Amino acid sequence: MKILIILALIGSLAFVGGRHPFGKVLRPIVFTLAGLIIGPMVLGLFTHDQILLLKPLALFTLAWVGLVIGMQADLQLWRIAGARLVRYALVLGACSGFLAGIPTFFILWLVVHVSFPFALAGAVMMAAAAAASTTMRAGKSSLDNLAAACAGLDDLVSLLFAFFPFAVIDSRGNLVSFNTTMLHIGVMILLGILFGIAIILLIGNRAKIDERLTVVAGMVALIAGASGYLGVTPFVVGGVAGVMLVNTRAAPKEKIYEVLVDAERPVGLFMLIFAGAMVTDLTLLGLLIGACWAVFRLWGNQLGARLLKAPEGLDEKLSAVSPIVVVVATSFVLLTPTPFAPLLLESAVIGWFLTETCLLWKNRDTFARGHQ
Repeated sequence: MKILIILALIGSLAFVGGRHPFGKVLRPIVFTLAGLIIGPMVLGLFTHDQILLLKPLALFTLAWVGLVIGMQADLQLWRIAGARLVRYALVLGACSGFLAGIPTFFILWLVVHVSFPFALAGAVMMAAAAAASTTMRAGKSSLDNLAAACAGLDDLVSLLFAFFPFAVIDSRGNLVSFNTTMLHIGVMILLGILFGIAIILLIGNRAKIDERLTVVAGMVALIAGASGYLGVTPFVVGGVAGVMLVNTRAAPKEKIYEVLVDAERPVGLFMLIFAGAMVTDLTLLGLLIGACWAVFRLWGNQLGARLLKAPEGLDEKLSAVSPIVVVVATSFVLLTPTPFAPLLLESAVIGWFLTETCLLWKNRDTFARGHQ
């Protein structure tokens, strides 16, 4: 009975946030904070074990988000957009992710006394969580359009980073050998390709959106189930499937993408609320890692912009954090049950919150004029 109440509450919040006009103007961080409030950390309406009962649905949303991100990797559109856009997105994303992971690695290794390989895996996970979002909507200026395009591609950098931690740590939280690591990577890629082919064949010439939605939802559920059973992340498998779908000429890209985008916000908000509810404690160590992650990530953006001699202000417009931060961190907690995984989820939420707070304060005059 309790699981039905949890599902009804989180599902209702996600649906209203995704469909109601008021919910659409709220920042994504608000929904993660809502999860914190209803979860064991604040009000304690549900225990951590009760929240975990929704793990199958959480894996489903991970696969769905991964599929959406993968379908942004349309090489034909990249050629149209030009090499400059791809270069900016990949280099800025790599620099911010690399620097964001450095403090995590040293704190885990030297303070928490986690072994070197585990600390490295945790650092790469936090690097994958550093994807950017844009602080402005596209269409206001050429710089805003460039920032919006870069933010869209930056999630792909997270997808690439995410391969490593889920390949070196198994579903029991143990390090694996090099051969097993290569096997995990191969399994993720192969599953993604197979499910991509299956979606292409099943969608076919189906004209009605409800039929397409049923097929895609069923395939995403299979991605989540197979990935969870094999101990790999559905986020990466779904991403590989999306990359294959969008770059296959025979694939009905528009039909599939229309279905994914239509349901993306409610599905994504479910994950954000679930992630907030998964945080059970607020610790000084989590605050330290989160604060360092936020600061080093911004430095990485600035460094990447200087190395590329990017247009002035691009790094500032890409300073906001993408909601992918909690998607990656929650996936790490659910599928690599290491002792430090909950700490990294806590740190990711704190880092995201601190970044959003700083940006709101810095741009307070702009937001005030916008609401007048």
